[in-house]
Amino acid sequence: MSAVTIMKQPNVFKVPTVKAKPDSMEALASQYKKLQQQIKDLEAQLDATKSELVDGMKQLDVDELIAGDNIIRYKKIESNRFDSTAFKKSHPELHSEFVKPSMSTRFTVS
Repeated sequence: MSAVTIMKQPNVFKVPTVKAKPDSMEALASQYKKLQQQIKDLEAQLDATKSELVDGMKQLDVDELIAGDNIIRYKKIESNRFDSTAFKKSHPELHSEFVKPSMSTRFTVS
């Protein structure tokens, strides 16, 4: 039987704690880490395939290509975004009036 260390964190959201057997939590944590690695491996394959497609389109000097039932597009898109960093520097008092705190939850398995 493996040891499981439980670290107590303040419960900000007041959600009831579910008690589980340490062995089942260890198995779930191991499964989670394994799935994370599979996702990472698949994302690397996806990136490599995307790079091949983009390189092929660059070689053909096209931004749209029909390949069988697939339409492949690689186009530059211009968009306008608000530069909050520059706004904060030039108008710090106005920026502080519109900043609002936000709450998030972080989940990690290491």
